[in-house]
Amino acid sequence: MNILRCVIGILGISLAFFTTGWSQTIALITSAVMITSILHSLLLRHRLQQLVDPDWAFQGQTTTGSDQLDLLSRAIRDGQKKLAGRIDRLAAERDRLGVLLEGMAEGVISLDAQGRINACNDAGQSLLDSQGDSLGLRLIEVLRVPALHEVVRQALQGHGGEAEFERPDGRNHLARVRPLQQGGAVLVVLDLTEARRLERGRKDFVANVEHELRTPVAVIQSSSEVLVTHGALEGRSLDLAKAIHRHAERLGSLIASLLELSRLEAGQFSAALGPIDVHQEIERSLLLCQAHSEASGAKIRHEQAGDLRILADRQALEQVLVNLIDNALKYGGESILVAARPAGDHVEILIEDDGQGIEARHQDRLFERFYRVDGGRSRDRGGSGLGLAIVKHLCQAMNGSVRFEDRAPQGSRFVVSLAVAPESVPDGAGLAQSS
Repeated sequence: MNILRCVIGILGISLAFFTTGWSQTIALITSAVMITSILHSLLLRHRLQQLVDPDWAFQGQTTTGSDQLDLLSRAIRDGQKKLAGRIDRLAAERDRLGVLLEGMAEGVISLDAQGRINACNDAGQSLLDSQGDSLGLRLIEVLRVPALHEVVRQALQGHGGEAEFERPDGRNHLARVRPLQQGGAVLVVLDLTEARRLERGRKDFVANVEHELRTPVAVIQSSSEVLVTHGALEGRSLDLAKAIHRHAERLGSLIASLLELSRLEAGQFSAALGPIDVHQEIERSLLLCQAHSEASGAKIRHEQAGDLRILADRQALEQVLVNLIDNALKYGGESILVAARPAGDHVEILIEDDGQGIEARHQDRLFERFYRVDGGRSRDRGGSGLGLAIVKHLCQAMNGSVRFEDRAPQGSRFVVSLAVAPESVPDGAGLAQSS
């Protein structure tokens, strides 16, 4: 409205002073130039204000033509300040990103749409066959790995992938390549040399334990059993023979657990998955734990909740249940509950006890190998510290999980979660292999 009043005023003044034809024409031209100048100033200020402040609205401004230059100057100064602030923030973000990239042990290499290197960190530069700066060079010129180049080619076309390769110095690497939305790709290269060395060491360990320890321990165990049961030993000699036999059994159990856990962690266990009736399997496991239950004096209660069938490996599930029930008998109280309940597309098997529970500081580490809440008590009761680690890996091999739930001060609860079996498959039929 202010602009419209200004235009009408200028036209009125011009026509009032110039009444003849040529005079009116000159007045109209002069007015048009003045109006254009004012409008251009307003529109320029409006555009600058929008650039520095997108939420600024042109409508509702009540300024008059006399202060347009002041407003324009102020808008330019505000724009300079905001632009400087944004530049500073971008520079700080760039510096933080640079520090993060340089601190990474993984090599990071960025490529443009033509496969030329436009950025890399120190770890990435060390992988390249280039003595100097590699920026601007094509990756194929400084890293001659055919399998990697194929993955990069696919990434430049919009499809990510990964490739494992070995360098001439014998080091193993895994490269993950991802495309960029604006063209180009980014490579993240991991050094797998240490992981491969540990994997070979694990395999050697299993082989050595199998051949160098298991056999002599079995001989000691059987020989000491003969001495205890059929020998003519008495007094101190008989006590020593019993101690040898007891510790040989414990060592044999530890070796067997170590071998089993090593195979599980190495992915060498293949679970034969099939539909299993949960409550029947719980009854079988309770029967196996009956002698231990009677010796401990604890009462075990089995709650049944309808017909529940799960997809599991029968032997693996039995081992999981026996291990958890055995732990409850060793460390729980006087009452143990074993139950199953539906949980969506899974079935949860619960093993509860009314013992002293487990302190919060131990709960996150329960499934680690060799971890004991009370090391002395565990050893006295025959615990190796490997049982829960084996349980975790067996559950994962059956595409399930196991977790601990704190019930303090009422005791502990372990929950095994496994998938519901398809109804169309008969009980006991194998469905899949999980490795």
